[in-house]
Amino acid sequence: MKAKFIKNVLSLILLVLLASGCGNNPKHALTITFRDNQCTYDGAKSVASGEVSFTMVDKNQDLDAAMIVLSLDEGKTIEDLKALPPNQGGDPLWSHRVGEADRHVRPGERYTFKATIDTGPIYLICFSGSPELISGVLGPIEVK
Repeated sequence: MKAKFIKNVLSLILLVLLASGCGNNPKHALTITFRDNQCTYDGAKSVASGEVSFTMVDKNQDLDAAMIVLSLDEGKTIEDLKALPPNQGGDPLWSHRVGEADRHVRPGERYTFKATIDTGPIYLICFSGSPELISGVLGPIEVK
């Protein structure tokens, strides 16, 4: 009888830990795919504030991929990001980097990095090749 009770309690604890993710999993996971020198994202239009996981999947034939996550000053939009020259050096003065991949992803590779996102919306700037050229701008992704 006592063994059955302990087994039930342990099962309940395990269930609670699995449901909560043990506190180690980000609230949201976004996957960005690089293909034909472009990047795409088909996920949610909003994320909860906190830790967000970004997975980069490089399906380019021969180009490395990289990505940064930005928030923008009030009054700036995705159109301002799209107007940047492809060889933009450094972040625009009216943006704030909130996350980035700490390495390039090679063709056929998948790489995940995490960032703590407090405010938004956020925007993603994708880069391909070497030297890095902007290959896409994604967003806005609202932060709630």
